[in-house]
Amino acid sequence: MVNLCQAIDSVLNTRGQRALKAHDPKSLSRSRQLHHTIRSQSHNVIDYGRLQSNPLPATQLQDVTKILRFGNLGTCVAIGRGQSEKLHLDLNDNNTLYTSIMVLGDKNKQWNNSHHQGSLYHPTLGIIVPMNIGDMVFFNASKLPHLVIKLDEAEREYRTVVTTFSCAHLSEVLEHSPAFCLPWMTTSCM
Repeated sequence: MVNLCQAIDSVLNTRGQRALKAHDPKSLSRSRQLHHTIRSQSHNVIDYGRLQSNPLPATQLQDVTKILRFGNLGTCVAIGRGQSEKLHLDLNDNNTLYTSIMVLGDKNKQWNNSHHQGSLYHPTLGIIVPMNIGDMVFFNASKLPHLVIKLDEAEREYRTVVTTFSCAHLSEVLEHSPAFCLPWMTTSCM
């Protein structure tokens, strides 16, 4: 899992940041600032010696924020083979930052997309965005209703979808001191 997180970080840190810098540098700056705040705040409150059920080697645990960077473009990641086939908004996503979707898989195993299967659909804009292996898209998932056009059941295994987003609640907590401490936090957060 650590290797997967680092691979996601590598792609988002290069292709993702380059794309945002070219099209929306202010959003990239906000995202980087949020991640800088997370890194500085977490060093103050995480007691690495008290983390329970630690699956990471001690050398990687020295800075867990490096493992969970996701290219400084998201504070959360969802990885799955499924898709969201119902029209929805992601209301827990930070509405000032983009959600990113990457499609991973074997380029030799493409699915039938003759009727846009697997594509991202934004009905309010009337836009269908093809999502093939290697593609990445950024959009505001908390403001723009969206769904994925259903893939055939057998073809779902052909791809893995990686979604990164910044949690609105985490952003809010970082702007205000926490009113509680979790077991792995130091007493400095109290």
